[in-house]
Amino acid sequence: METRQPEELPRIDLELTLPVDRIKVGTSVGSYKILEILGEGGFGVVYLAEQTEPVRRRVALKVIKPGMDTAAVIARFEAERQALAMMDHPNVAKVFDAGTTEKGRPYFVMEHVAGVPITEHCDRHQLGIDERLDLFIRVCEAVQHAHQKGIIHRDIKPSNILVAYRDGESVPKVIDFGVAKAIEQRLTEHTIFTQQGQLIGTPAYMSPEQAEMTAQDVDTRTDIYSLGVLLYELLTGTLPFDPTSLRQAAFDEIRRIIREVEPPKPSTKLSSAITEGGDGPATMAQRRRMDPRTLTRRLRGDLDWITMKALEKDRARRYASATDFASDIRRHMTDEPVLASPPSAGYRVKKFVRRNRGVVVAVSVVLVVLIAGISGTTLALLDANEARALAEDRRKEAEAGREEASRQANISRGINDFLNDDLLGAVAPEEQGREVLMREVLDAASKAIEGKFPDGPLIEASIRLTLGNTYRSLAEYKVAEPHLERAVALRRSTLGEEHPETLSAVNALAVLYSYQGRHDEAEPLLLEMLERRRRVLGDEHPNTLKSMNNMAIVLLDHGKYGEAETLFRQILEIQRRVLGDEHPDTLGSMNNLSMLLLTADPADLRDPEAALRLAQQAVDKSRSRIPYYLDTLALAYQMTRDVDSAVEAQRKALSSLPPGESPVRNEFEGRFIQYLRERGDFAEMEQLHRDILARRRKELPGDAPATTEALCNLGTVLIERHNYTAAEPMLLECHERLKKNPDTPPARLTEALTALAQLYDSMSDPTKAAAWRAKLEGEGTEALRH
Repeated sequence: METRQPEELPRIDLELTLPVDRIKVGTSVGSYKILEILGEGGFGVVYLAEQTEPVRRRVALKVIKPGMDTAAVIARFEAERQALAMMDHPNVAKVFDAGTTEKGRPYFVMEHVAGVPITEHCDRHQLGIDERLDLFIRVCEAVQHAHQKGIIHRDIKPSNILVAYRDGESVPKVIDFGVAKAIEQRLTEHTIFTQQGQLIGTPAYMSPEQAEMTAQDVDTRTDIYSLGVLLYELLTGTLPFDPTSLRQAAFDEIRRIIREVEPPKPSTKLSSAITEGGDGPATMAQRRRMDPRTLTRRLRGDLDWITMKALEKDRARRYASATDFASDIRRHMTDEPVLASPPSAGYRVKKFVRRNRGVVVAVSVVLVVLIAGISGTTLALLDANEARALAEDRRKEAEAGREEASRQANISRGINDFLNDDLLGAVAPEEQGREVLMREVLDAASKAIEGKFPDGPLIEASIRLTLGNTYRSLAEYKVAEPHLERAVALRRSTLGEEHPETLSAVNALAVLYSYQGRHDEAEPLLLEMLERRRRVLGDEHPNTLKSMNNMAIVLLDHGKYGEAETLFRQILEIQRRVLGDEHPDTLGSMNNLSMLLLTADPADLRDPEAALRLAQQAVDKSRSRIPYYLDTLALAYQMTRDVDSAVEAQRKALSSLPPGESPVRNEFEGRFIQYLRERGDFAEMEQLHRDILARRRKELPGDAPATTEALCNLGTVLIERHNYTAAEPMLLECHERLKKNPDTPPARLTEALTALAQLYDSMSDPTKAAAWRAKLEGEGTEALRH
């Protein structure tokens, strides 16, 4: 049943609405007995009816209103029927029949979805974020199916996506293709014109190009935008633009807002609501089984970036397809780098360690440090630099007096004894012949240190600082927290507030808070440390500059783009004057500021042209080819509409990486594919997908999921290239590998089966197409695996 959400806006439609001569309950239309009215649209009434023959079932019967049988309305009505009839997907409502009533009014019969709008369903059952994302992915798959059939929906909104429970599972269904548009062929023998002064769609979910009212310029990416609005609502419980303001605005003002005004990120909107007070944020969070601040942290990062990419005003910067949109959400859910993310090294490192949590051995931690060390701009690297600076401070202090030298020697001896006697001895002898996980070693050390150094607070502080930083690198933030807090307390009480070692521990704790999204706690610590270093060391001391950079990064993560920009510019000005333009720290600051100017929110704080100049300087002045600088440069070219240069810069970034499979290479290749697609270079896209597949077959285990995805991706690109013969073995092997993997989600299997059915449709082999579609009719995961 179609129900309107309180915040949903009515479609703007200037057609006249006439009194409706409804069909009486209990009467029959053909073999369908009318049971009740389900809903009423601009030109049709939907009834719940019971079909009596040849099968008995309940259906939805849509009948055109009397007096609405103009050529345009009939064409739109027929377009919806034919659009539904062309599709065969488990998440699209099916059409069964069509005809005319005794009074000559056209009707068609479709599947009755006994459900509620997707937002209402999610709130009613208090679905968590991951559960909402899983439902949304299936909606994307349904929309992609429509696009592959040449149909644009043009009115995606909650009331057109109903969710019902079936066999204990939530099943979304996309309905109401009443304003659908054919991409490659006409849906009817009539042409549907967009009339002067008429918007097709619902303003709150309408893309900027729809608001232009030039129907001939609307393509599948308009549905991507509407899906982005839907995702925004599922995550936050609100719409990007205030619906009340849209309702009250004049016609041209509605169009201006849709076309020109940048909406806030989901986390920003939620943070603002929390600041304003009231029960709204608490209710929204409760419906997602979280508290408001936890929900804000959950949205910040991946989900902000993914949503805002779908809501780009420039459709060339949105996801190219609903499949790409869904794939990025899957990457987020499996802790892989998402294509929508700003390409910061810190983000890549955090994703790497989180995916490998629980099985990361000592060598993996070393690898993470090496990856972080490449860019020279992340918080983790700043810690390494701080450690080196501290070592130098210690050396100078030791030279200044025997007392300090003795203290450092005692600390070193204490740490060495702890490592040899307590830490290594904590691993049971029977376990020492196997590969010991880093987490086991850390946990043993955490247990052994309790009460070990009653007379050696600085020894304990140094060990706890190392343990805390290592746990943090493994994304074990809660476990890291007591170690770092204890290290800060011990050094404060022993050395004082302004000692370099105390400030180093405070910095580590602030970095941890930042990684946890606790920016309100990280910011005052970093500010305190910065003020102390400025007072003690001066503005131009390397440690002061490191504190400034840490502070700027936290402000950036906190969404305080203006303050972060000011601080980044101050850092860069000092570094240029003191260190010179070619110093690695100066180049790192250029890259940081460039990235901020590309990703700042709101959009009017962005300056792609200035970002491009900075990124180009960082690349030109670097003595060695830094892949991350080239990656930033490629993004700057893309945002300044120079796709050819973006392709070449990203090509150089890839060639600068060490050879072989790696998370960084995979992320760079994902963006390279995006730039090639924007340029329309499908031949090189195909070759790149072939290279990726060959590399993964060579370097990864035979059943590696990454190899399976490479097969699927190559098969999809070959279909786009109309090379169906070459696509066939790829998609068949893709399906075979997916069904053998017990961890493959049912939705992914459904996607593979659908792709094979569509492949054989394209190859004009209806028998094989029907056979693959038959597999989709089975119920449950096991049916999909046979």
